[in-house]
Amino acid sequence: CNDPSVAHTCKMISFAVESGPCTIDAFGCAMSPGYPNTYGDKQACVISATEGKLVVEDFSTEYGHDKLTINGKTYSGDSQARLENEEGGKPVDGSITWSSDETVGKNGWKLCLAMETSFRSSMAMAMVDRRYEAF
Repeated sequence: CNDPSVAHTCKMISFAVESGPCTIDAFGCAMSPGYPNTYGDKQACVISATEGKLVVEDFSTEYGHDKLTINGKTYSGDSQARLENEEGGKPVDGSITWSSDETVGKNGWKLCLAMETSFRSSMAMAMVDRRYEAF
């Protein structure tokens, strides 16, 4: 992507925060507010994604009250394995929404996007140069 002698275009594989205090790290991964520290009360975010396959790096929220909705399914509690099984390696269809209530906060979540599904939940996935796809 950075070689001007090669004629192609590059597209960043990333999330974008449409509203709320969620954040995006330098690798384009989306995180709950304050991650990896405890997220706050009564927070809400809407996040969009470019193309790519979902990689679940971390997920821990208050069960039943602090919710992440992806591809029409809602996740809460310590459901990282369920989220990985149901959504890992799949494209994100539409917006991701996050909301926390006014009581217990936890460490939250971190989601990344990848072009290849062979790397499922490795932190190295967030660091490889596959964040860019050449066309």
